[in-house]
Amino acid sequence: FNYVIAKKNNSIIGCLGFIRNKFFSANLRLIDTLWLVNWLVKNPKAGALGLDLLIFLTEKIKYYRIGAVGLKEKAFLIFDSLGFKTGKLKQYYITNPTIKNFRLVSLKNDQELITNKSKNITYPKLININKNINFSVFGNFLNKYIKKFGKDKKFFINRYINHPVYNYNLYLIKTLNIKYGLIVTRICEFKKNKSIRIVDFFGNEESLINLNIPLQKLLIDINAEYLDFYEYGINEKIMSQTGLLINSFDNKDIIPSYYEPFVKKNIEVKFAIKSNESSFPQLFKGDGDQDRPY
Repeated sequence: FNYVIAKKNNSIIGCLGFIRNKFFSANLRLIDTLWLVNWLVKNPKAGALGLDLLIFLTEKIKYYRIGAVGLKEKAFLIFDSLGFKTGKLKQYYITNPTIKNFRLVSLKNDQELITNKSKNITYPKLININKNINFSVFGNFLNKYIKKFGKDKKFFINRYINHPVYNYNLYLIKTLNIKYGLIVTRICEFKKNKSIRIVDFFGNEESLINLNIPLQKLLIDINAEYLDFYEYGINEKIMSQTGLLINSFDNKDIIPSYYEPFVKKNIEVKFAIKSNESSFPQLFKGDGDQDRPY
């Protein structure tokens, strides 16, 4: 984390935090993403001060993309008025078919979540690569993916594997027709009840098709209640073929997001993003500061 601060009479009256992807990998300096966090002013009526902080930061720091994930309503409206693309991450989920009495989630119909394996479908494989992170499998598409996601191998190692507090797992997705993807997961726990969170993705989005069965196996192996995946920008047709369900946020189904402390309620995650190119990057819970220790 880095901060721009505003001072008056030697007292801090405002701040704007930021995280740079190039902090985790210097190779990303030409396609650096600047994530904004903790945009605060001491006097809420001093709106101009907040904008001054943002203007100062954007004039001093070079970036390829700039954005924020996890916005409060006031900041969301400000970014929208400044021409940022704004919206909400979609939350997909799947539950453990061997668990009947859920403690973390509340579901209107448990049975709809149990997916039977079909002999006519070829399912991708999940391979844990924490100790052997090999990006050469992405072949000639690697540089394309690095630019698209604004992340590379070194980023994933320093952002996730070397995290000082959380334990993350990186899984390579391998399909029968040799399409590769990468997901980053973290286990959350409340009163010995576990969940798995997919916090990041990299690679060919088609690798996500029919991923529900290997993910359910992972849930069973870990004895976790459910798995969820916040994302924005992945092709909706592909997401409809993953076997995951989408949270409608109508509060009939409750898929928790907060664990520190645990809050049994749906959480909508708002974002704002601006890019130097016409297309916008895909966004995940691991971007910015949403997946951080509290």
